[in-house]
Amino acid sequence: MALVSAHRRDSDDEPTALARALSTGAEYVELDIRRGPAGDLLVSHDRLTGIPRTGVLDALKLLQGRAKAHLDLKEEGHELTVVEMTEEIMGPGNYVVTTKSPRSIRTIKDARPEVHCALSVGRSFWERGFVSDIGPVNRIRACGADWVALNYRLAGLGVLDRCAKAGFPAMLWTINDLPTIRRYIHDPRVAVLITDRPAEALALRLSTRG
Repeated sequence: MALVSAHRRDSDDEPTALARALSTGAEYVELDIRRGPAGDLLVSHDRLTGIPRTGVLDALKLLQGRAKAHLDLKEEGHELTVVEMTEEIMGPGNYVVTTKSPRSIRTIKDARPEVHCALSVGRSFWERGFVSDIGPVNRIRACGADWVALNYRLAGLGVLDRCAKAGFPAMLWTINDLPTIRRYIHDPRVAVLITDRPAEALALRLSTRG
């Protein structure tokens, strides 16, 4: 049975968006983390604009004791700062780090091998390097990741199965189509299902179990 991560897009009112995600009962809430212009760490799904953003520390305090943190690192260079901050607020084992950067995962694993990390895989078909996403197992293994964070479109191309056979459970992103949620919510190869519709995913998990 897959756990659910509440994926959040940018909002003019970030604390309210976080509260909505927490209210669904999802096991994880995703925090997209970037460095702000003043050097501070901010929660922002897209590249920073003039819209005020929630600081990472404030976001973690909102999650504390209510959901695990899904930390999606959008940039390199602040990996250990994020991990140390999260560990202090959330405690060990209450978060997972995802990133497209093998170097970021290697940085974390070299310093903190116990931290759970997933390498994000899934460029668009027209992006350079897409072909390598069809066979990502060596990259996942080389950087020391525990899981793969896989674009769900790759699952049907055999990538989910190849990762599972290599011993890497998947965080599958970002699934908003209810039939597709239903298809993967009980898939043993999927550890976490990432969605903009966490409440509906949880209801489907309950209604279709067994």
